[in-house]
Amino acid sequence: MVSSESIGWVKPFSHLVQAFILTLMALLLPAAPIACVVLSGQTRFMRLYGDTLKRSARSLRALYRADVIARNLERLLGEFLMGRVSENSTVQGECTHCGECCLDRSCVFLTWTGSGLSRCSIHNNWFWKLTSCGTYPIDAQSIATYSCPSFKAIPIRVVCKIEAPVQIR
Repeated sequence: MVSSESIGWVKPFSHLVQAFILTLMALLLPAAPIACVVLSGQTRFMRLYGDTLKRSARSLRALYRADVIARNLERLLGEFLMGRVSENSTVQGECTHCGECCLDRSCVFLTWTGSGLSRCSIHNNWFWKLTSCGTYPIDAQSIATYSCPSFKAIPIRVVCKIEAPVQIR
C-alpha cells in the first residue's frame, strides 16, 4: 500500500488537471449550447443560444470557485492509490430541490418548476452519473461547499469493545 506522504503530488496534480479542463471548456464555450443539446436531448439550448452561452460561462466560474473538479479528482486518486478511504461521517437527509448544490444555482442544466423547485435537465442520464452531481452529497465538505440546507453530515462515533483478558490455567 502507498503511504499518504508519497502521494503529496495528488493535490497539485488535481488542480493542474482542473485548470486544463476549465481552460479547454472556456475555449470551447461557443460550442457549449451544442454540447448541452447533445447531453440533455433538449433543443431549447440552441434556440436560446445567447442565454445558454451566458449560463455556461456562469457554470464554469462556479466550477472554478467550488473547486469541484480538483476535489473530486483528489478524492478518486486518493481512494485508488490508498485503498478505500474510511469516512468519518455519514450523510443524512433528503433533497428539497433548493438548487444550492447545482453550483450555487449556476448550473447550465438547472431549471425551475412552476412551484419553484429545482430540476436538472440531465438528471439520471449517463453524463449526470459521471459528474459529482451523481454522487452528491458524498461528504461533509460537499455539503458545506454549497451550504446545503437538506443534508447533514453526522459524525460516525467509533466505539471500541475492550474484552476482558483471557486467563490461561
